Amino acid sequence: MPARPEQIVDQHAARWGLRRPGEMKLASELVLDAERSRIPKDRYLSRAFLERENERLWTRVWQVACREESIPAPGDHLPYRIADQELLVVRQDDGSLRAFYNACRHRGNLIRPEAGTSEELRCPYHGWCWSLDGSLRRIPDRHLTRGVDDETYALQEVACESFAGYVFVNPDPGAPPLREFLGGVADRIAAFRMEEQRLTSWHSLELACNWKVGIEAFLEAYHVPGIHPQLVNILDETNTVYERLGVHHHMWIPYGLPSTRVDGATDREIYEDWLREHFRERHLPGAAGSATWEPEFDEKGAIVGERSARDYLIERQQAEGRVRGHDYERLSREQLIDVDHYMFFPNFVILAKADDSFILRTRPHATDPDRCIFDVMRLEPSDARGPLPVPAVQLVESTPESIVENIGEVIAQDFANIQRVQRGLHARSLEHVTLTANEVRVRWLNDDIDRWLDGD
Repeated sequence: MPARPEQIVDQHAARWGLRRPGEMKLASELVLDAERSRIPKDRYLSRAFLERENERLWTRVWQVACREESIPAPGDHLPYRIADQELLVVRQDDGSLRAFYNACRHRGNLIRPEAGTSEELRCPYHGWCWSLDGSLRRIPDRHLTRGVDDETYALQEVACESFAGYVFVNPDPGAPPLREFLGGVADRIAAFRMEEQRLTSWHSLELACNWKVGIEAFLEAYHVPGIHPQLVNILDETNTVYERLGVHHHMWIPYGLPSTRVDGATDREIYEDWLREHFRERHLPGAAGSATWEPEFDEKGAIVGERSARDYLIERQQAEGRVRGHDYERLSREQLIDVDHYMFFPNFVILAKADDSFILRTRPHATDPDRCIFDVMRLEPSDARGPLPVPAVQLVESTPESIVENIGEVIAQDFANIQRVQRGLHARSLEHVTLTANEVRVRWLNDDIDRWLDGD
């Protein structure tokens, strides 16, 4: 009798020595019933639903605006747009962060349309001016106004707090503290010391898809064999596991081994595919005898000795970390190679890895459910051999092709795919999307969006 699919997954995990973290569950333990596996397509196409999200979700939820290192000095400021609302994050003289609506109290002009630094917040239209703390500072020809007092005409502030180097904002005056909102996801991610990492690239562009279609593509690994065939020798999507963390969730993806859907991948193939996708250089830079890190293969492509390709790649990651001065003390052996994939509700994904972290954020278009703003960021640990890198500035790209030159083939494949999804959702033959248990995080996200929209 042939092995059942779940037996194949377990056998593959045993062969490669996988240890599933904590109480995380395989997809086979999270199968959705027929009703919960279906999501109405209008959630992705309806202008009325978008307007409801913009009114009920984005005005009340904690959301990531930027990284702290993007505004390191007093007077540094950075605009953040969510739907039709414009905010401005400002570094204060005492080093703290505050955020305000980015609208002049005179005629509504954007006070600071771009990132920069200044000693005051002066509107470029007529020169009305505020201090960095939002207090009204100066009005040209103020003697010609009536009923304008300093307190009423201060910039309206929104909640602003930091975690792990990320700056969060929340327009809701009654918002709970950020740490309360984050809950268990904050504890999970602490081992990566992201507050010590630095933003090395940041690209933004408009895509032809709903913001949920954009972020949902990164909540599962089920699509890898179809969309990213170059990864099937180094990523096992069938042994991916999941857990809910309040409104947030966590996915653990094992790397350095083939998918169970691949028959007979050799250590050499795994090694070469991994080098192409991950390691910056073939040899360890600055390491005496670094050529010894090139494994020896036999005529069948197997690594000579007792190590598997996965074992070798974990050891190499440890060695590269030592050479570069990265601190992996808090990370488990598995975290040196696997991806800890975190979803911060509702629109922010971190692919946390030992050598870098990949950040994805989608934001809704103000009026068009078929469009969104997509941000791709990369963080890297500080290199002990040299000074901290200068934080990357935000680059607004005009086309997906321009961002791909800097980000790579995988994200290009995802961008092409999610825009095809949006087009396909308009088919009159389609009433809903249907999920497998591999896509359970898509269900979780939509459940929590509904709770937010329907809540008080």
